[in-house]
Amino acid sequence: MNDKNDIADDRKEDGPGKGETSQIRIDRTHYKVKEAVLTGADLRKLPEPDIGPDRDLFEVVPGGSDVKVELDAQVRLRDGMRFFTAPAQINPGRIQE
Repeated sequence: MNDKNDIADDRKEDGPGKGETSQIRIDRTHYKVKEAVLTGADLRKLPEPDIGPDRDLFEVVPGGSDVKVELDAQVRLRDGMRFFTAPAQINPGRIQE
């Protein structure tokens, strides 16, 4: 039994390895990311311009409830992950009379 191989295999499942990239999508834009883990703040810096404080960032969870990504959240990236932004505060409209 070789423990070094077991550790290397675990790293491959956790995210991209050295020299590898994951392709993720924020809104409709695709990004290639070399890091295996990014914070919510790091993810918000990928688009140009950055995602501002007036918008929230969510991870798309297929078949489940989407998850809001907080600034300090550690997100383990996988190829094909999708994120979207939405207004941080929604102001209800007025009733027209």
